Amino acid sequence: MKQKKSLFVIITIIVSLFFGCSPNDRPAGFPKIYPCTISIIQDGKPLPGCTVSLMPVDSANTWSSGGTTNESGVVQLRTHGRFVGVPQGEFKVTVTKHLTEGEDPGPFPLGANPEEVAEYNRRLATNPLKLFEVVDKPYWSAETTPISIHVEPKGSNQFTLDVGASVRLQPPGPPSR
Repeated sequence: MKQKKSLFVIITIIVSLFFGCSPNDRPAGFPKIYPCTISIIQDGKPLPGCTVSLMPVDSANTWSSGGTTNESGVVQLRTHGRFVGVPQGEFKVTVTKHLTEGEDPGPFPLGANPEEVAEYNRRLATNPLKLFEVVDKPYWSAETTPISIHVEPKGSNQFTLDVGASVRLQPPGPPSR
């Protein structure tokens, strides 16, 4: 009897692995999605490492889509963080890219002696870490971005978007150290 029970458990696990635990399982209500790529251009050149987010114009679409551009400035968009493609519809496109300048001193050294604390404070004072946004502010938000795309079931859904000249702005949030 024990052998039959063990065999049943093993078969149940194998069947679950094949049919029930697939990384392609879609959440309830997940829409049909279509492959979509965006090339981001800044100053006439591809912009690698920027975050691209699609904000649906239709409030009935509640699924988030986006991704990060590769070294060629191209992003293959994903919905719900892992499914390649985007639902049909019109979207406002937001683009951000942060750069840092200076040396990150790392976390404060717990249990540090006075010399280590002094060295940490010296690094903070002489080479503070600063964060800059290199894409102009209108592109940061769905309310202000001037760019939008329309994803179609039978369209190529390949877009090239220009975010203008490079800027050097401090993003909102805590001030630089």
